[in-house]
Amino acid sequence: MHSGKKLLLITVAGLMLLLQSANTAFAQEKPPFIGKINGDNINIRADSTVSSEAICNVDKGQSLEVVSESYEWYKVKLPKNAPSFIKKNLVSVIENKADNTLGTNSAAQIRTAVVAGDKVNIRLHPSESSPILGQVNKNEVINILQDREAWFKIEPIDNSFGWINKKFVTRGTGTKQEITDKDKVTAPPELPQENVTIEGIISPYGMVIKRPATHKLITSDKKIFLLTGNKKSLDALNYHKVRITGKIISPSREKYPVIEIKILETAD
Repeated sequence: MHSGKKLLLITVAGLMLLLQSANTAFAQEKPPFIGKINGDNINIRADSTVSSEAICNVDKGQSLEVVSESYEWYKVKLPKNAPSFIKKNLVSVIENKADNTLGTNSAAQIRTAVVAGDKVNIRLHPSESSPILGQVNKNEVINILQDREAWFKIEPIDNSFGWINKKFVTRGTGTKQEITDKDKVTAPPELPQENVTIEGIISPYGMVIKRPATHKLITSDKKIFLLTGNKKSLDALNYHKVRITGKIISPSREKYPVIEIKILETAD
């Protein structure tokens, strides 16, 4: 009888340990995290159902940022090959200021626009009945790829999303929390760890070895910040006053803080 009770206790303890391990593993799989695609020609869809319209395809080994989940689906940030459209009458194309450091033809090759209203929809096709992929707000900067009658085809914005079935995604080694923790270790202790918003004048910084920054921002009180982000957008806004929101990612030994841009807006 004693041995039977002992065996029962061991069995219950083993079951509890197994459940605890399963719960831990399940919790670790919760978004946000960086996932890798485990198949070829996999659809990212406009909604979390197989009957919803496909936005674009991704292939094996491609990384995607998973931001949330719903049953058997992950919500992901759209990759660069995703089609995205915005109505022309809701943006204003930027007239680039001269920049001799970029070469004679560089400015003509850059087509960048500023959003003219709040909560402007980005759509899958050049049609107001097309699925909404995301939204942009007034003064945010977008890059134009093509003209489509009353629409511009643009590069996907940072907050445009689609859905992919969980079975096609394998969790990567890096997570958003791990990335955040890394930034907290390397950033100067006196600098903010969350997103910062700063205004100033953008100008080219040039290529510096082992530094991702391509531009600098000088504030009204002469503070200097180095910027890393979409170079095409930054080039188009050289010598303009801008408002940037982003995260300081520079190590403490750097003379000037480096900001990874999340939102770029004009402030002229």
